[in-house]
Amino acid sequence: MTTRTITRSITRSSVTRLVAGTAVAVFAFSACGDDDASDADASDAPEEAAEEASDEAPAAGGAEITIADFAFGDPITVAAGTEVTVSNVDGAPHSVTASEAGFTSGILDPGASGSFVAPSEPGTYAFVCAVHPTMEGELIVG
Repeated sequence: MTTRTITRSITRSSVTRLVAGTAVAVFAFSACGDDDASDADASDAPEEAAEEASDEAPAAGGAEITIADFAFGDPITVAAGTEVTVSNVDGAPHSVTASEAGFTSGILDPGASGSFVAPSEPGTYAFVCAVHPTMEGELIVG
């Protein structure tokens, strides 16, 4: 197992625990309300369903890749030509630089953001950090 694999596993595991814990807390607090609150919750159901569906479909209005802990996170799916924002929340400079497709965020100092336009052809595009080439990620254009 490489250091990158271990870091990615730890990061995914931590995120999974955070999401699961948040879901439990939200459920617990929503169960503590009065009967009138359940009427308001029912009106939110279409919005929640739309948010879940948008996680699976290509992003049309913009997307973001966040660089943290020397990792890009899970691949994101975007529509062709989408502007993708890259945020570096790590303590070192990083970039999102396509292996072959020609897009790049440029090198971003810690705390900085940049952007690039997703390729116009559907497909899966590999990218790396130009400063740390062992950092690898994927952009899916749908």
